[in-house]
Amino acid sequence: MPRISLERRYDVLVFSIALATYCITLAPGAMWGDSAKYVIHSATWDLSIDGGYHPLYSLIASFFVRIVPGNDPALALNLLSALIGAGSVVLLRDLLRAEGVRSWIASAFALAFAFSHAQWHLSVIAESYTLSLFGTLLTVRLARPLFTQHPGTAMGRSETAVSPRRFLWLGLTSGLVVSNFLLMIAYFGLLVVLVAVFRRETWGRAPVRSAVGLIGGFLFGTALIWGPWLWYVSRGTLSAAEATSLALNGRYASTFFWNAPLEALRGLTLLGGLTLYQFPSPLLLFAVPGVVSLARREPTWLLWVGGMLIGTYLFCSTYMVQRAVFVMLPVFAFWAFFAAIGLDRVLSVLKEDRRLMKRACLACAAFAAIAPIPVYPMFVSGLALAEVDPVPGRDLPYRDNARYFLLPAKGHNTGPRELAEEVLERAAGGCVVADFTPFTVLSYYVGRLEGDVFVRASEGVHGESLCELLASTVDAGRPLLFVDNEPQAYPVAELAPDYTLVPVGQLFQVVAVTAPAAQTSGD
Repeated sequence: MPRISLERRYDVLVFSIALATYCITLAPGAMWGDSAKYVIHSATWDLSIDGGYHPLYSLIASFFVRIVPGNDPALALNLLSALIGAGSVVLLRDLLRAEGVRSWIASAFALAFAFSHAQWHLSVIAESYTLSLFGTLLTVRLARPLFTQHPGTAMGRSETAVSPRRFLWLGLTSGLVVSNFLLMIAYFGLLVVLVAVFRRETWGRAPVRSAVGLIGGFLFGTALIWGPWLWYVSRGTLSAAEATSLALNGRYASTFFWNAPLEALRGLTLLGGLTLYQFPSPLLLFAVPGVVSLARREPTWLLWVGGMLIGTYLFCSTYMVQRAVFVMLPVFAFWAFFAAIGLDRVLSVLKEDRRLMKRACLACAAFAAIAPIPVYPMFVSGLALAEVDPVPGRDLPYRDNARYFLLPAKGHNTGPRELAEEVLERAAGGCVVADFTPFTVLSYYVGRLEGDVFVRASEGVHGESLCELLASTVDAGRPLLFVDNEPQAYPVAELAPDYTLVPVGQLFQVVAVTAPAAQTSGD
């Protein structure tokens, strides 16, 4: 009991440090793209297909914004990400303790992961990826006893069979995770095969009950969240092909690694570099002895976790880079998992000199927890001095891509609101056209600030629809603005030669080169 109490104190300490860090650096409002989209849909109880590709997150978010005091749903969802992110850090620590890793090391590496770039970045803005990580780690934790070879429980008893109830909860959790992390379908299938072939003894005296619980729980959890999609398909609102494309995020993963091996190879090289960026590389060196140790003790367990890791790398190798980093969040947690086990095994070699072991343990724990913190400001400062922007993607007004994507802290990032304020000032009574990334931000803030501006998505604004928009705004004496840092992004002059784009502030306004009325009277 004293040991259990001490472990709970460690959990509370790690959770508190991670949550405090995330809250201090929490984004002050709605951020770009999907973040603002989630805020809008959660505030309006819009759980439709347009609510996103992560229905479980949308459902939880819609409840959360209504139970958190205050009238800012954006801040509430940012806080939700912080809570889930800190919970994931504790889950990682608990998983390490289940492997027998010392409390000092488990806590230190859990905090090192908490301060790693992708985890920190996604834990301070409204995003669904922290929930995907939490669900994946919870699934792995529930599955761990199925692979345990050595005896030992909390009471010191030797038990091989696993309770059928755990199989039920494992299946249900995996089914729920599918709605946020679609790769869990393949990983759950791999889990079932490995357990059926190599761990048949874990089914115990109730193999039928365990199997029914595992498969039935998975199917129930999947249907519980994805059922509404089938309802939309049955009503004809969404075709089966469209539903499948949305579920697979086909816009970003339309080509898989087996279709484009060379592209996949380049992608894997890039993802390898991004993995090293998540932690200072000396920490990852400990992953080597960690993998070797697991291969000797629990080869089937390593096969499943390694299969999840490799599968995610391959899936993301041809994915959009920015989103690939987010999808790989569980992979980065697995690397921290391997590295912590490796450090623990290395320190065990020094057990002959307990004083040396204690000093080494404290030094490595401090290094693992503190080393990641100064990496990001130094790295971004160096890029700024060299005038290098390593982040691919179109520039947007009030968003410095390098600072936004490479600095995880968002406490002072007010760019989205500043963009909305300029739009309201320059386009009062008119219309502003923007693509998805700023469109969601403007839709949110224009509504909250009660501005007299119509916000329209750039999708579909071309040809006849553009001419109609010009006639209803510019020709009627009302302002029409386009949001972009590059005028060629909206070739107005090519589609309507009588109009051109003029930069105003950080936006572009459409003006008439020759008034259509004057042309008509002259003829």
